[in-house]
Amino acid sequence: MELNEEKIKKDIEILKDGPICKYFKNGILDKDLNWFNNNNFEIIEMNCRNWNHKNAHQKLKIALNFPDYYGENLNAFADCLTDMYNKRYRGLILVFRRYDNFVEED
Repeated sequence: MELNEEKIKKDIEILKDGPICKYFKNGILDKDLNWFNNNNFEIIEMNCRNWNHKNAHQKLKIALNFPDYYGENLNAFADCLTDMYNKRYRGLILVFRRYDNFVEED
């Protein structure tokens, strides 16, 4: 029974401030991703190093296997994420590595 409580506590610890978590150290992120992987979460990692405002939605479409009709806007992004729900997994983790490079492009 302790193992289940530990899993719940770890979920809550990582996501306590909401569904978005910014990591400052890759080692900590990797440790948490390992935990999510071992607990049946789907993980999709994207390197945002070469992203900009003109290509970001196209890069998301490719990385997340969005359909051709993806509208390349935030509403379409939310709709397509909902469509990605897969009962085989406990949840979906999207990892945006080097996102700071994308933001600095602005």
